[in-house]
Amino acid sequence: MSSIVKEHQANGVSLYKAACEKEMITSCFHYLNEKLKIYLSLPASMNAAASKRHFLRFSTTPGFTIKEDPYHRTCFMLPIDPPVKNVLKSFLSGTPGEVIQNLIGNAELREITAITSEPGVTSQTFHSDGNWSEYEPRIITVFLAMHDILDEAMGPTRFCPKTHMPNCFPNNKWIPPMENLAENRNPIWFKMVAGSAVLMDSTTWHCGSANTSNQNRTLLSFSFVAVNENGMSSDNKLRLSNFREV
Repeated sequence: MSSIVKEHQANGVSLYKAACEKEMITSCFHYLNEKLKIYLSLPASMNAAASKRHFLRFSTTPGFTIKEDPYHRTCFMLPIDPPVKNVLKSFLSGTPGEVIQNLIGNAELREITAITSEPGVTSQTFHSDGNWSEYEPRIITVFLAMHDILDEAMGPTRFCPKTHMPNCFPNNKWIPPMENLAENRNPIWFKMVAGSAVLMDSTTWHCGSANTSNQNRTLLSFSFVAVNENGMSSDNKLRLSNFREV
């Protein structure tokens, strides 16, 4: 285990092949597709309606239930229903969950989002999901493949390893993502079968690339944030331990 953790510490990204049972992934994928149809049927702002990259958000509040039908995409929020919960438990009870535990302890669940990129979606610019600071808690994000992503034409996420920490840059100073520098940082993408995943430090440079295939690409993304165990109680927050059966 220490070698896997050290590899992630060095690169800011790490790959876990077939880390969740295929039947669970298939069930979750069907669930997400059904919810996406409902989401797309709702009114949206002009820019959102034209977008080919969609983000289905899940509540991280324990016991959240839908009390009324959403009237707009901006108020569309899903509970962690069994198809998603089962996937989280299966995935996080294995090696990836142990790696997260080693990296940031019994962290809080910060966000869950299903990301679907339609054919024709353009590439994102390289970005990070947070700026590095010695005062900010560390965040680990997971990109879990809901189906096989073996062809670069499907628009896989591209990562720039060794861009997550100050010691990855000259003068030990972390640099926010710059599009003109990203290609010089040797971006990579990973071939993944359904149930495979990438763990990423939130400060790692990355982007969703263009989907030039004829099929959607769907990921289940979720993030855990390190917490100060000596700070205020956060009993209303889901923790890594809520999903680990060890």
